[in-house]
Amino acid sequence: MKNIKSKILKEIEKSKPAIIKFAQALIRAKSENPYVPGESRNINKPIEKQVAELIFSELKKCALKPKYVSALPNHANVVCPLKNKGKPVLILNGHMDTVASGSEKKWKYPPFSGKILKGKLYGRGAMDMKSSLAAMIFTLKILKKFAPVLKGNLIFTAVVDEEPGACSEIGTKYLLKQGLNADACIVAEPGTEKIRAGMKGYFRFKIIAKGKAISTGSGAWERKEKGENAVTKMAKILLALEKLKFENKKSIITPGTLIKGGTGINIVPDYCEATVDMRLMPGQTKIMVKKQILDCLEKTKQKSVQIQDLMFVPGVSISKNEKIVEILEKNAKLILGKKPKIALSPSSCDAHFFIKKNIPTICGFGPNGDNFHGANEFVYTNSIIDVCKIYTLTAFDFLK
Repeated sequence: MKNIKSKILKEIEKSKPAIIKFAQALIRAKSENPYVPGESRNINKPIEKQVAELIFSELKKCALKPKYVSALPNHANVVCPLKNKGKPVLILNGHMDTVASGSEKKWKYPPFSGKILKGKLYGRGAMDMKSSLAAMIFTLKILKKFAPVLKGNLIFTAVVDEEPGACSEIGTKYLLKQGLNADACIVAEPGTEKIRAGMKGYFRFKIIAKGKAISTGSGAWERKEKGENAVTKMAKILLALEKLKFENKKSIITPGTLIKGGTGINIVPDYCEATVDMRLMPGQTKIMVKKQILDCLEKTKQKSVQIQDLMFVPGVSISKNEKIVEILEKNAKLILGKKPKIALSPSSCDAHFFIKKNIPTICGFGPNGDNFHGANEFVYTNSIIDVCKIYTLTAFDFLK
């Protein structure tokens, strides 16, 4: 087996230029997803189409059999198995959409140039997560040469609509509803410093406060006989939420991430709305958290206030003793020369869909870079190759 693994590493070394070139091609294919959850599937724009077609074509080159699986014609996921059958099954999962690139003036190089300079590959999606997609695709291509010695099967899934909050009905969740299943999964969110054996969840909600409008110059307002300021009412609520303490101290609440209110500079505002973002630890349920929030609102004694749920994604985790964690840790140490820490991801991804289906899932392990979701996002080219080696050796060990 050591001899085969040496051959695998040599194949990856030979493929280095092709892997980097393909990562560049993926970055140059725009797939910005600026929508809020639910919006993109209703608009049904071909956000990820160029990326999906590149991936499909690349997999076909080596006689693999990719297929499009879509809930909507303009949002096609790409699914590609290594073999027709085999147990155990490992899934490699990554998303094709990116956040918006923002103002090009803030970038050193155009965000879709795929420029390489001093070992850094620049562009929107370089770190999150087109370099991961390139590494996973070449993992599949290289392992095809060694498929006869593998007992199990590898399934690569490139999914749509992840960026709006890892809660889409048409990406990973849809594939699982269509029968996708496995014994383990790696979701290739970036970073090799830690193996993410879990992730924080989130609860996002909107608070609406209503008041009574009146001219700010009226005597009735001056005497406090009429009028009610919805904005100051909201301020009291947000300040109370900011002080809210949770049993798990690693839970974070950020009140007032977006605020709207008022109709004129000389009118007492009769309406104000504000959104709140909460980051939750595994085990914190929506019912549990919402009760604390409602109790807090009640203590402020502010009337004509309502709360609207926007999104909830649970925090999840798996044991550090899971087979996929141990194998990934071993191969990461082999390639990187040090053992990554086992930790929770501070942000959410599609991994929770797999874990809820009892599929042990790595919630993040991928190439290193910087400026995640920001201007001048980049990934280290040598890290793409290292991660391709780690994915390939991990898949080989898991499936042999």
